[in-house]
Parts: sequence; C-alpha cells; structure tokens
Amino acid sequence: MENSKTGTFLSNNWSIIVGILTVAFAAGGIFSEFRLMHKEIEELKKETDSKINQIIDERQRKSDWLEEQEQRIDDLEEWKAYEDGRQSK
Repeated sequence: MENSKTGTFLSNNWSIIVGILTVAFAAGGIFSEFRLMHKEIEELKKETDSKINQIIDERQRKSDWLEEQEQRIDDLEEWKAYEDGRQSK
C-alpha cells in the first residue's frame, strides 16, 4: 500500500520533481560560474593595480629627472652670473 502511494505521488508530480532537480543543478552551475567570474575579476584587479603602480613609478622617475635638470640649469645660470661678474672686474 505504501509503495502504491509513493508511485502514485511520483506519477502525479513527476514534473514538479524534475523541475526541482533542474533548479538545483542550475543553481549549482550558476554558483560555479559566479565563483569563476569572481576569480577572474580578482586577477584583473591585481594586474590593474600592478600597472597603476608601474605608471606611478614611471611618473616619479620622470619627475625626479625633471627636478635634476632644473637644478642643473640653476647651477649653470649661477655659474654664468659668477663668470659674468668676474669678467666685468
């Protein structure tokens, strides 16, 4: 009798059971895709941070070089003023 009730329940509600199983498998697939996308986003973030740091370092080197050149120009101007003053005496 119990077996008959289970068989009747399954035969009457098989579409609901299949739907529940389909939803469960779909949820698992969606979750795995989400995890994969999250991992890819983290890798992309790391690469982007690395490139940003490279750009910042390059700008700092250029700024240092520019300051060095400006200091050289100031030194040359001071030397020229000294030489002009020495020659006028």
